[in-house]
Amino acid sequence: MNIIFMGTPDFAIPVLDELYQEHQISAVFTAPSKKAGRSQQLTHPPVYQHADILGIPVHQPHTLNNPQTIAVITELKPDVIVVAAYGQFIPSKILTLPPLGCWNIHPSLLPLHRGPSPVVTTIVNRDITTGVTIIKLDDKMDSGPILDQVSYDLNLTETTPYLTKALFGLGSQLLRNSLSTVQTTGTIAEKQQNHSLATYTTKVVRTDGLIDWDSSTLEIESRLRAYTPWPSSFTHWRGKMIKIIESEYIEQSKPQNYASGTVLHSDNKIQIVTRDGALIVSTLQLEGKRAVTASDFVLGYPDIIGSELG
Repeated sequence: MNIIFMGTPDFAIPVLDELYQEHQISAVFTAPSKKAGRSQQLTHPPVYQHADILGIPVHQPHTLNNPQTIAVITELKPDVIVVAAYGQFIPSKILTLPPLGCWNIHPSLLPLHRGPSPVVTTIVNRDITTGVTIIKLDDKMDSGPILDQVSYDLNLTETTPYLTKALFGLGSQLLRNSLSTVQTTGTIAEKQQNHSLATYTTKVVRTDGLIDWDSSTLEIESRLRAYTPWPSSFTHWRGKMIKIIESEYIEQSKPQNYASGTVLHSDNKIQIVTRDGALIVSTLQLEGKRAVTASDFVLGYPDIIGSELG
């Protein structure tokens, strides 16, 4: 089968590899390369680098909605376009070019968690079940018919990178099965989503990482896992940012007579008071400094004990 693949981050690479093993990948479309770091060296997206190793032609248009890009895709004559975390809107003119349409791997059980941050939202909400959906894209956000779907049970310790990798790995297997069905039968069943059950996620922004210590300990712990590695979870002390790198939840009652955000010290660890208990912090990083253990932090900044973070 002749396939065009569209994807950008590292967790989309297993999907490309799965396709490459059994199909002809005529082209890869990925985000434009950017200058990064102090040297402003041009850095290629992970999918670009991997496609280059495989010898697949790579295209990096700033938008798909231009005549040149549409002409390239038309000339390649793909049977299907597979999309995995590409990061760009795909216009209707491209959606209708392949006979099988454009298939997208979405890391949630659609119609739940449509939009840009399904994995983050799953972790923040403390969902106990999520999954992967293969949909045929239409001109609305994540609303196309379902081609296949599988669930995934969570243990409520997952971080965003871990869960994203797991779901896209599962999605690559699901995609392989769907393509195999088409090759074997010539068709694949399409199931329309129940749009009345749809929920929507929003784009994660930097300020989402600011910890509200007047939240419950479980809420804070979930956000710590969800906002790893970006925007990270942070608080402020004496006008400087402190990132919470590693923490753990232990069920306990709120220490009496302490306001939310108060820093306590116990067993070489820091405890930060929350609305209903305390978060145990084992590793943290003061702005401009390297990450250290809680015990080392207290040695360097003993006056943090008893202070209130905000």
